[in-house]
Formats: sequence, C-alpha cells, structure tokens
Amino acid sequence: MFLQNALDFLPILLKGAVVTLQVTAGSFVLSSLIGLVFALMMVSKVRSISLFAIGVVNVIRGLPIIVQLFYIYFVLPDFGIQLTAMQAGVIGLGIALPPYGNTLVMMLKDSSLVSTITVAEMTRAGQLIASSTFENMTVYTLVALLYLALSLPLSFALRRLEARFSTRRKS
Repeated sequence: MFLQNALDFLPILLKGAVVTLQVTAGSFVLSSLIGLVFALMMVSKVRSISLFAIGVVNVIRGLPIIVQLFYIYFVLPDFGIQLTAMQAGVIGLGIALPPYGNTLVMMLKDSSLVSTITVAEMTRAGQLIASSTFENMTVYTLVALLYLALSLPLSFALRRLEARFSTRRKS
C-alpha cells in the first residue's frame, strides 16, 4: 500500500521539490545581494547610514520568518505593493540572511514556510495530497525523505567546500 501510494504521490511532490529549489535559489541570491549592501552600509563612516543598517538588520533578525512572510504577503498590499506568493516567499526568506554554508541548507528547509502563504512547494503539495487522501504517514514520510534527498547532498558538498578552503588558508 505504501509503495503504491508513494508512486502515485511522488510526481506531485517532485513538482513541489522544483518550487522548493526555486525558492531556495532565489532567496539565496537575494540574501547575497542584500547582505552585501547592508554589510557595506554597516561599515560606512557615515554614522546615520551605519546606524540605519544595524537597526534594519536587528529588526529583521528579531522577527520570525513566518511573521515576515505574512507581513510581506498579506500586509504590503494594503500599501499598494502587490506580490505573488512566490515573490513574497523569496523576499521573506532572502532579506538580511547571510548565505553561507549551513544557512543555505537552512534556507532549503525553511522554504517549507512559504507553504503558509500558498506557494505550492513540497510541504504544500504534501498538505494538499494528505488532506484529500488521508494518507498522512505516506505523504509526510515522502516529504521528509525528499527534503533529506535535497539537503544531505548539499550539506556534504558544503562541508567539502569548507574543508577545501580551510586547507588553502592553512597553506
């Protein structure tokens, strides 16, 4: 039963995995750019610029990502800023997070949070399948295994990259 259901559900979950990777890549690129800009602002000799950057970074770090996602997706339209759920998800995950090593893996896993604003990534696809089939164990086991299939090779690659750079630094 599990294997048959897994074969039925896997194509839908793999489509969600593509969205998960898109959210992760988009937020990684955005966080790299924003991180660079704010890092430069924080070391500025102009005190007001550095204080502004420090304040913004502290506010962003002090808010849970899910609150940021809800604010960007549900509140910004009140100010005339209309974003798709995908755009809001990428922005919410991408603001002021340093995109290094373990943080990239964290972004991959945290991409599941964008399901709360209707982005159809893996977790959302799993929720939809589970709510229509009541096959919770099968669905969420597959979702967990897919996240592991994505995050473990990424973690391994990052560890190898970090080891390579640390070896070069010692030379």
